[in-house]
Amino acid sequence: MNKRRFRIFDIVILFVVIILAIGVYYKFFVLGDAAQSSVETKTVPVTFTVEIDERRQYIVDMLQEGDTVYLSKNTEEDDSVDGTKLLSEDQESFGTITDIEIKPTKEAIVRDDGTVVDGTFQDRYDIFITISSEGQIKDDIVQVNDYNLMVNKSFAFVTKYYATNSKICSVTTSES
Repeated sequence: MNKRRFRIFDIVILFVVIILAIGVYYKFFVLGDAAQSSVETKTVPVTFTVEIDERRQYIVDMLQEGDTVYLSKNTEEDDSVDGTKLLSEDQESFGTITDIEIKPTKEAIVRDDGTVVDGTFQDRYDIFITISSEGQIKDDIVQVNDYNLMVNKSFAFVTKYYATNSKICSVTTSES
């Protein structure tokens, strides 16, 4: 006779399942968006610098102060070039280029005698672009258009004449 009896272990499992069900119900149906809105969000001016490595002079000439920057969207649609979505008139602006700094590209060169010196690439430049925008600070993370700005994060952007991938070097906010 296989008579099933409840044991202490079965009661504990049943209790845990009931507690989890109550917790899920409370989180999603009682709190709803109230849990997410408790985080304080404020809009502040944001300035960040991106670095583009080893580009030629004609690329430097394409970038101008005052150009509008758009966040690049990778897509498989027909309106793309090399996977980068072309600009549309309704695309939301990500910021404005406020400063461009150009430095010759340098690389460490090891000589035959074992010494290391800095050498420069001919006709190659590292470009540092400063972009100004309006963003939010949520949980100590700076966001512009729901994009998290973090140092050393890859940043693909599009301007009127140029699309590229870069790296974020610095992020600063001006809190009022």
